[in-house]
Amino acid sequence: MKRLSAGLCAVALMSVVLLYGNMYVPFTPKLFDGAKDVYKVVAVDNHFYLNLDKVLKFYQIQHQFRDNKIYIKRFKAMNNDLLWNYTEKALDRNWIKDH
Repeated sequence: MKRLSAGLCAVALMSVVLLYGNMYVPFTPKLFDGAKDVYKVVAVDNHFYLNLDKVLKFYQIQHQFRDNKIYIKRFKAMNNDLLWNYTEKALDRNWIKDH
């Protein structure tokens, strides 16, 4: 009986972790400041989100538009390197034009 309860608890915990990671959260535009070795949140306009939509579609990243913002899955949003990469591409006029 204890073995069954432990197994059910483990399955329940894994389910919660998977659901938590797959929830959609607002995309936070970030750039890397090499001088301070930190990521910084940057202010963007609505046009940025149109470009970001194109970037995310190119990389086949699931996302949603809500409240004039783009939402991505939490497990992607936790990766600062990805946010930095997508932000830079969305701000790069040449990248947007070429893709």
